[in-house]
Amino acid sequence: MTGDIPPMVTQEDPARKQESRLRDQSMSSPLERTGAGESGRGNESEQSAIETLAQNAWGPRQMNFQSGQIESMKIPEGWVKGGAGGSESSTYREFHPEGENSDSRMEFFYRGHRVPEREGERFKEILKNKGHELSRPEFMSLGSILRGKQNPADFQLDRAWVDEVNSRPVLMIEGKYTENGKKSMVMLIDADKTGTAVQEVALVAPGTKYSALKPEFEKSLKTIEWKNSR
Repeated sequence: MTGDIPPMVTQEDPARKQESRLRDQSMSSPLERTGAGESGRGNESEQSAIETLAQNAWGPRQMNFQSGQIESMKIPEGWVKGGAGGSESSTYREFHPEGENSDSRMEFFYRGHRVPEREGERFKEILKNKGHELSRPEFMSLGSILRGKQNPADFQLDRAWVDEVNSRPVLMIEGKYTENGKKSMVMLIDADKTGTAVQEVALVAPGTKYSALKPEFEKSLKTIEWKNSR
């Protein structure tokens, strides 16, 4: 993703198909759900162009990463590139701690189509209230933006709140997937100020590893430089 946001597909998938395909990002990564692997990266040179090794205060193995509205973000030292995939419009990239499999990972995901306008408007309005803790009805009102997390049978919500990352409002979600107990912290970004183009950055990890990895993830979020500051 080298532009502000990837190309949009305005036609929505049928709700049932979308729910099945994007139901739970902890059960399998978006990469695994789409069936794309390293061979699914349409443009290797583009991937190389947006991922560079940088010498900085975090150490010589610190990696800077660019994705959609994120001009630059430092990946925790010792983390390495994992899978990549997507389609002509959707994109997915992951990183995980070196020496481990991808049961713990940082995910960058853009779904490749706009959410319904009504849900996008709610998202925009919610983001105006920095520090606001969402009630359960407010959370549920976001519908497909949550990609299945609105279903208590699939995702046990701990909290959802409006935060600000380097002057940009974002929605933070923290909770646990019921099927396998993996915990997650997700940042949802209004990519183009319409509320309908939603970019995601997430930490997903087993409960035994989550507490140790969460501070690294939060530290990485604080290093974000936005492509278009608000």
